[in-house]
Parts: sequence; structure tokens; C-alpha cells
Amino acid sequence: MIDSRLETLKWGLVSRGYEDDEILGIVQSAREDIVSQIEDLVSSCLQEIQNTAIDIDSDEFLSEIKLVSNNGYIEIETDSGRTDFSKPEMRMLPSILSSGKTSSQGTTYKVVPIGKNPFKEQRQTMIKNVDAGINAISGLSKDKMSIQDATAEMAVAFGMAANSKIVGKKQSSIDRPVEFRTASSNQDETRDWVLPEKKADMTNIINEINTRIRYKTDDIINDVIGRYEREY
Repeated sequence: MIDSRLETLKWGLVSRGYEDDEILGIVQSAREDIVSQIEDLVSSCLQEIQNTAIDIDSDEFLSEIKLVSNNGYIEIETDSGRTDFSKPEMRMLPSILSSGKTSSQGTTYKVVPIGKNPFKEQRQTMIKNVDAGINAISGLSKDKMSIQDATAEMAVAFGMAANSKIVGKKQSSIDRPVEFRTASSNQDETRDWVLPEKKADMTNIINEINTRIRYKTDDIINDVIGRYEREY
């Protein structure tokens, strides 16, 4: 149990003759110290994984990120359970021309508006949502009965803030000019209108960070309890 070291501290204080109110205050102070450091750890790890997602263009991960408390240990997961958001190369020309028109020369063509990318436009909103979740963790009251209760509240607070769907300022058409390009059956579908493969596998970084959180949480607890045992 993640709170067992606090119990060890408590009974050590009892054996050394401390009064009940003194024990309550010392144990609470140790617990608050531990929770504060865990908050800092989780916030730092969330910032790191957000930066990684931005670097590899994994907007879908940003929209799905969530925290869970597993026996008092915070873990980063996603709403869908997916951790690999990679996409294969996509040849769009056949799909575009499926609703095209026929020219006087007998070719199929379609005029396509270029410049609107929903994921790109939503990225800043996703980032703001994750940042709001990180801020919510740091702003929690530390007056809880246990470390496990505190980490469970971290997960809930992050989820509520990150899923608040902060709406960014809508840009005008002047800010986002739309250009037009013509897709044609004369073009090469293997080269023209091709979305390249996107590698956005977050599996390794998620596993690495979750393992780090677990080990560093244990280190924090052991360090704090050890310090209080030496002081009292």
C-alpha cells in the first residue's frame, strides 16, 4: 500500500512517546510534503509527454490524454486505450475525383479548397486543455486522509479541467486565407495529393514515463518519511 510508510512513521512516533495531537500534525505534514512533490512530478511528466506529442504531430493523443490513479500511483493513459496514433500514407486523388466533373477533353477534375486543417486549428485548444489540467493538479488542496485519496483527486481534477473544451478565439477568413487547387485525372495518384505516412507512436514514452512516475513516487515517499523519522 502506498500509504504504509505513513503508518510506519505514525507508530514510530507512538513508540517514542509523542502525544496524539503531535502525531497527527507530524504525519499530516509528512503527507502534505509527499503529495506536493508527487504533484510536481506528475505535472513535469505531463509537460514532457505533451511536448513529445507536439513534436511528432500527435494531436489525437493530446485530445485523449487522461490520468488514472492505480493503487495510489498516477498513470498516463488515453480515453480510447490507444497509444499508437500513427497513420499510413493516404492517396487522396481517387477519392477526390470520385465526385469530380468531366472536362471538355474527357478528363475528370475537381477544384479543391486548400488551407483548412481541422486538427491544426484545434491544436492550440488541445494544448490549452492539457495545460489547464496541469494547473488543476497544482492547485489542489492537500488536506486529504491519504496519499491514495490525493492521487485519485489529481486524476479527477486533471480530467475535469482537460475535458472542459476550452474554445479558442475563432479566426476570420482573412486570418486563414483559402487557396484553390485543381485535382485532375491527368495527375499521378502515387505522387500528387498524397498524405505522407505519419509516425505518432506514443507507446514507449507513455510506458517509460509511467514507470518513472511509479519509481520516483516511491523515492519521494521514502525520502520524506526517512527525513521525518530522523527529525522526530
